[in-house]
Amino acid sequence: MGLEGLAHAAEIPIASDKIWELQEVENLAIGMQATRYLALASLVFLLYDIISTIDLESEIFAPSLQLLQYVPHIVIPFPPLPTVVSKVLVKFQHSFTPSFSCVITSSIYVWGTCIIVAGVMSVLITRVWLLYFRNPWVLISLLTLGVLVSLPPILIISIVFKQAIHLNENPAPDVIPGCLFGGASKWSWVPYIGTTLYETLLFALTVYKVYTADYELPIINRLYRDGTCYFVVVLAANIFTIAGSKIPILNRFTDVQLDLGFESERHERIREQVMSISETIRVPRFRRNQDLSYWGIIEVDRTRLHIASSKGRDGELVMREEVIGIAAEEEAQSQLAPLPVMHIPGGPGLRSGWIRRDSEGEIVVK
Repeated sequence: MGLEGLAHAAEIPIASDKIWELQEVENLAIGMQATRYLALASLVFLLYDIISTIDLESEIFAPSLQLLQYVPHIVIPFPPLPTVVSKVLVKFQHSFTPSFSCVITSSIYVWGTCIIVAGVMSVLITRVWLLYFRNPWVLISLLTLGVLVSLPPILIISIVFKQAIHLNENPAPDVIPGCLFGGASKWSWVPYIGTTLYETLLFALTVYKVYTADYELPIINRLYRDGTCYFVVVLAANIFTIAGSKIPILNRFTDVQLDLGFESERHERIREQVMSISETIRVPRFRRNQDLSYWGIIEVDRTRLHIASSKGRDGELVMREEVIGIAAEEEAQSQLAPLPVMHIPGGPGLRSGWIRRDSEGEIVVK
């Protein structure tokens, strides 16, 4: 059931902007899982291919090209580098303002990703060059095309992103810690067009050599098999990202790659805001008491939601803004009643903010 339908079923008059923020959080959480799996799959295929074929490559194709033996050792440490640096920044986030820390983290993540792509491309270019017997014209052509496809992303990152991207307040930092940026979706497809076409060219050259070679070597079969798996995963991820930049329904899923720094910056917890609208709390039937009515959020931690209860109707009460988060002593003597809170896969439980758990019937909106 969608958030609009859920709010209607619970008769909760939630503002439309709050519903949009909730949808953003849910979409980001789900999209982050999908992009993580795609990135992990492509990285595993590539590293497996590099490690398992480096000895055969250096022995068969380039016994005198000693640099090839060291390329994987240089490239392999790159992928976790932006994430590691971002986690280090989190430890010192109190020394910076939230906006400044987000700018530093996003810069390290973006340019660190560029370094990773450059390292991976150097390995792929070297392999194609060796498959064509180190033909200098093949190497010159590949390097020239590589520079040409790299210029648009560099220009976009250096000029357009700085003008278009703006920092938004994270609506739920305890669910998805990170810096939320807006304005990137309009141009996010440009960098992926060039890299997709270039990797397609490298894969096509590899396939052509496999089917036209007069000899058959285990290394060529290995490159073809593993290269196909890697190319399929990367192509699917790139197409998904490009489509998401133009299709609104996919936009929020693909924004995870560009709009959210990996576990980078934790904003300060959202402060409790005074609500000008009435809200309703529904609790499960098995927790209801005919003589008690639940109201007033007392405390929300990572595992349980504590609410105050007082005499009233059957399990429902409209909350007034002056009693949100407090126990009114003059109304009745209250006691704490723990209820489980929502958990989003891949993230901790909510400490504050919005809580929704339709599987058991209770709905709490702050």
